[in-house]
Amino acid sequence: MSILEVNLDNPIDLKSIDDAMAKIHKAQNYDFLVFDVGKHNFESIESLKYLKNKLLELDMSSLCFTKAALIHPKEYPHEKSGSVEYDFFTSKVVAQEWLTS
Repeated sequence: MSILEVNLDNPIDLKSIDDAMAKIHKAQNYDFLVFDVGKHNFESIESLKYLKNKLLELDMSSLCFTKAALIHPKEYPHEKSGSVEYDFFTSKVVAQEWLTS
């Protein structure tokens, strides 16, 4: 099982988001996606909203991934998505365990 890891360099700007989305859309022959926002240091609120919209636009059924994990820093509490296709994690190790379970 293969995992595509997409890591955003901080500070996160619009170009790095577009580059990450292009990498995701071009991906082939991957089972899982790990999307890591690093320290969650966005250049602007516009960049944060832009990423949110881009993630919401992702159509998992048209991509090669069966599951996706979003990694965010521990300082930000989250709720579980409840989805079998994607979820949120603070640990890449735990995310990879979930992906392959």
